[in-house]
Amino acid sequence: MLKKILLLLVIIAAGAIAYLSLRPDAPVEVSVFKVQRGTISNQLDLVGTVINDRSVTITALLDGEIINTFVREGARVKEGDPLAELDSEAAMLQLTKARADLNYQQTNLLQVEKNLLMQQNLADKGSATRQSVDDAVLESRRIEAAVEVAKAELAIRELFLKNAKIKAPFTGTIITQSAEKGQWVEAGTQLFVLVADEGQVVEAEVDADDAALISLGQVAQLSSESSIGQPWNSEIVWLAPSITRDSNGVSNTFAIRIALDDTAPPLLLDQQLDVSLIVESVDDALVIPQQALREPVSGDFAVMVVNNDQVTLKSISTGVFSLSDVEVTEGIAEGDSIVLSSSGPIIDGQSVRVISE
Repeated sequence: MLKKILLLLVIIAAGAIAYLSLRPDAPVEVSVFKVQRGTISNQLDLVGTVINDRSVTITALLDGEIINTFVREGARVKEGDPLAELDSEAAMLQLTKARADLNYQQTNLLQVEKNLLMQQNLADKGSATRQSVDDAVLESRRIEAAVEVAKAELAIRELFLKNAKIKAPFTGTIITQSAEKGQWVEAGTQLFVLVADEGQVVEAEVDADDAALISLGQVAQLSSESSIGQPWNSEIVWLAPSITRDSNGVSNTFAIRIALDDTAPPLLLDQQLDVSLIVESVDDALVIPQQALREPVSGDFAVMVVNNDQVTLKSISTGVFSLSDVEVTEGIAEGDSIVLSSSGPIIDGQSVRVISE
């Protein structure tokens, strides 16, 4: 009797197991995305820095004490604006001396020219020798040369006096100031560094592996924290002719420069900007979120297509990848519903229930 009861229980358990194994699973809940057409772009996101290659170091052109400074570091100046002034008393005295020397030599020249004329007249009358005439000619030429030397010296002294006033050679911003009132400087001492307003560009470093994607004239989108929500477009105007390696010789990059025009907001030197380069773009493409991609085999992509509350795994061919989307070139069609997420694991042929699109 006991054996019969045990056999009955085994039969019942086997039947239960068979029923459970053959019972269709409950549908898995899924959210789907309807495949649509649009534009997709692949971009490089870089960090750029505002630079300006047009800069000049302004130095003292004569020895002297700085008696006044008119600008400080960070000041914007126009061409010809005074920056500093050196004590010009010595230069003024040297200028006065040079003028006196010139006047002296010009007076001498008048005298020797009169003497030359007299010697020539006397020689014509036979009252002077040819030697005396030649001597008068040589003296006249010597004094003429002395006059030219005095004129050059006067011009130098005038220039020295002019150089006592330091002026901006072009419009720009003072980024370094070394001059202070009361400071004694020698000719050649650095006083200021001036960077021009014109000539600002944005420089960014690009990985050498992406060199084939970059070209002159390529459009770049720029933005900065100081102009949130107001990005602007510009273009690449310069490519570095060589690769730069870091100190470890690992990272290979090359520099690019992007123009800044009137559409750019006010920017400061060394300010950092976000740079986006569109390296590839496709219009009227089938675009799906990367979230929907499955990779049954490494390098091969597929998606789960929902049709009549059942999913089918379909292999696809891909094109351009953006940060969040991907172009599909083969495998699905516009309007297909593909699985974005599910409440549990799903396999090919499984029943599903769509809860959101």
